[in-house]
Amino acid sequence: MNQTQFFTPVNLASLASATAMVVVAAIALKKVAGLKPSLTAFLFSQVLALLNVLVNPNWNWVDWALLFFNGCLLYCTALGLNETLVQAEKKQRKRGAGVLPEKQRPTKLESWLPTFRV
Repeated sequence: MNQTQFFTPVNLASLASATAMVVVAAIALKKVAGLKPSLTAFLFSQVLALLNVLVNPNWNWVDWALLFFNGCLLYCTALGLNETLVQAEKKQRKRGAGVLPEKQRPTKLESWLPTFRV
């Protein structure tokens, strides 16, 4: 494996790597283009399922028949991982880990200058 690549054609076939690819692409497209993550995740899942069949030199008709269902499995796995990440972030915010309330956040000037409060 080339150490400069995170995702390779070899690990495309693993569910964990394919799930990570779907989640990363859906989140990136949401942040950059404002696209709905559930739709982009579904489309990427189907594309990756198709690529998985196409790169297999020994494919047969069963692989093509299961293509859609493999894409759905990948989508549901990615959706579950994304929901888990979202829930973990919400719990951290609820506990206040690293997030100050608005009135306690320093202004731009206060963040550069030491504060002397009594």
